[in-house]
Amino acid sequence: MTTGLVGSIQDYSTKDGPGLRSTVFLKGCNLACKWCANPELISFDENEVFFFPERIKDPDLALAENEGALERAPGGWRLARGLLPAPAELIERNTQMIFDAVATRMSVDECVDRLLRNRVFYETSGGGVTFSGGEALIQVGFVSQCLNRLKEQGIHTAIDTAGNVPWGYFARVVDRTDLFLYDIKAIDEDAHRRGTGVSGRRVLDNARRLAEAGKTMWIRLVVIPGWNDAAADLAARVRFAASLGPAVERVDLLGYHTLGVGKHLRLGMDYELSEIPAVDEALIDSVLELGRELGLAIKYEPGVQAAARRTSVRGRIA
Repeated sequence: MTTGLVGSIQDYSTKDGPGLRSTVFLKGCNLACKWCANPELISFDENEVFFFPERIKDPDLALAENEGALERAPGGWRLARGLLPAPAELIERNTQMIFDAVATRMSVDECVDRLLRNRVFYETSGGGVTFSGGEALIQVGFVSQCLNRLKEQGIHTAIDTAGNVPWGYFARVVDRTDLFLYDIKAIDEDAHRRGTGVSGRRVLDNARRLAEAGKTMWIRLVVIPGWNDAAADLAARVRFAASLGPAVERVDLLGYHTLGVGKHLRLGMDYELSEIPAVDEALIDSVLELGRELGLAIKYEPGVQAAARRTSVRGRIA
């Protein structure tokens, strides 16, 4: 039986394709973007858990239930994650609900049956189902089977991808995917490696092949001040999107946000981009103007800055 490692399924999404959608967030990614908003979906570790120290109302009970793994630390708690049992046992024995599982295994039947509960919303809004991540295409066997089932039911399908997988992965899903939400982090190779840890060449090659196949794409260009916001690179990304021709239905500039900071902390991860300068609004305006001159339907979605900062809570959650 084919299964997938699913982080969550978000219903009534309006950001991941047309209409009201259910977005399936799959765990596992082969990029290491420093600004990642979903750090719980990077690792392939099935035993990863979120830790919520603020839920501890009885410290002695928490220590007894997690003997050896949890201890008091100056200003808070220290957690030795390697000493924790599997999530099912961990959550069962912790009566204060201080841990949540990051992901769960689902069969194709379980996933599709869950998604089809919202069929009426897809049909009335022109929506459907989007597979995201992490990197959805890493679990291509699971995704392709889910797509088969959904297309049999006439459901609109989309895949949100960073494109850094072999073309053969795309080939397995391309005929059953109506829309690709395609992230391009940088054109400059050095900038791409600094920001994601890998080369960007395969990302660009796969985008060209999707365009040649006539697949509809929404190109997403995240803008991280100090990392990939050089004017020349932003212009190059917009020109690349335009070069893909009519396959590109729209281009979204996405501003940096810190909504993933809390997740990093609950996973015991350091958040490296604690100090990011404000976006250059004049630069954004010039990029939007260039895109429109090139005939693109382009818009900018500003980021949201979260209140949490690594320096204020890092010492309390390990």
